[in-house]
Amino acid sequence: MTLQDFYKSQGAEERGWNAILTGGTIVGGIIPGFGEGMDFWVLFHPDSNWWERSLAGGSLLVNAVSLGMAPNF
Repeated sequence: MTLQDFYKSQGAEERGWNAILTGGTIVGGIIPGFGEGMDFWVLFHPDSNWWERSLAGGSLLVNAVSLGMAPNF
């Protein structure tokens, strides 16, 4: 299940919550540990595109090199 599928299953499009859910995802990336968890989820999810996996892997690499001090976007 992709993030977009999750939003649709929750009725987000009908209720106009896309901006709120997207904002929550962005804010979640700032929380230490949570953002890395999202990166791992994207990295190993079978429906993730190659470019999504590349960005997630790059983000994890930057966080490993900076000892977790870099924001996780």
